[in-house]
Amino acid sequence: MITAQMGDERLAASPVAFAVFDDRRNTQRLCRKLSATLVGRDGAKLTCETKDVSEGGMYVAAPSACGFSVGHRVEFALHEPCKKTGRWLNLAEECYATVVRTEALPGPDTKLGIGLCFDQPVLV
Repeated sequence: MITAQMGDERLAASPVAFAVFDDRRNTQRLCRKLSATLVGRDGAKLTCETKDVSEGGMYVAAPSACGFSVGHRVEFALHEPCKKTGRWLNLAEECYATVVRTEALPGPDTKLGIGLCFDQPVLV
């Protein structure tokens, strides 16, 4: 229960506090920056960076003109540079996800935050 973790019983009665601490993920979220390649319906590839990733989904920052919206189904791949060789390692290929959330990200670049839910768990 949230109040036990927060130590303040007033939080249990506050719908705002509940919304702030509500996280629907069933798996641990890792703040891990990976290179992600998203493939849209038209086959166009978009390279972006993950902000966090879990076994069930990921959150990426993409150019706002990418055209992805909630409900959009995408193919994706995840890559990471090898520290020894500098070559790219494929962590996941030919995987599928659905866009479940989008939001404009603050900053000088016009970026779109995209929340994706994986069709199948991905271990990274």
